[in-house]
Amino acid sequence: MPEVATTTFTTRLESNLKKRLEKLAKRDRRSASFMANLAIRNLVEEREATHDLVLVGLELAKKGIAMSEEDVNAWLNNPKDVDFPEAKTS
Repeated sequence: MPEVATTTFTTRLESNLKKRLEKLAKRDRRSASFMANLAIRNLVEEREATHDLVLVGLELAKKGIAMSEEDVNAWLNNPKDVDFPEAKTS
């Protein structure tokens, strides 16, 4: 695995949250720093993906392409891996 450049980042945590993080890290045989890095990476990736999806949705809306809330909810709540619903031009 290629080495990744790192930097120091200092933050304040609630005491109880730090204890919980350390407990998880110990259980997973990882450092608290590793676990915090993983959590921050996941948060950043999730927020970036959400932002990108919002921009795509806005572009589609400008073009008059949309899908019903019911179709999206049915897709999200389907326990099986199904195709994304078809968009309709309004």
